Amino acid sequence: MPESEIASITRVPKPYLAKIIHHLSCQGIVSTKRGPGGGLCLIRPAQEISILEIVKAIEGEQWFSNCMLGMDCCAASQYCPFADFWSEIHKKMETKLQETKLADVIRFRRRASPAEQVI
Repeated sequence: MPESEIASITRVPKPYLAKIIHHLSCQGIVSTKRGPGGGLCLIRPAQEISILEIVKAIEGEQWFSNCMLGMDCCAASQYCPFADFWSEIHKKMETKLQETKLADVIRFRRRASPAEQVI
């Protein structure tokens, strides 16, 4: 699918989309071909690509802050009232993102009515 068509469907500005596609390409999630007949395609089937892979490809390995308060480092010797909660939330999010495949998102989008479509 051409980048211009993806930008139109997703309502993502072309320059930002190009950066996203670059990150996905570098991580081996998509391949691109420029010129006439070019476009973008998945390297693996959508049911094999987790949303976590996509998030990490775009945002990097540190996609989720280790600290709810945004501090650079936590003092392990001091009690933080959010540490256990944030750790649990992080694990749940990571598990859900790993379990959810790109194919799940595609199926959801196709079922959604035009008013409900977010992308």
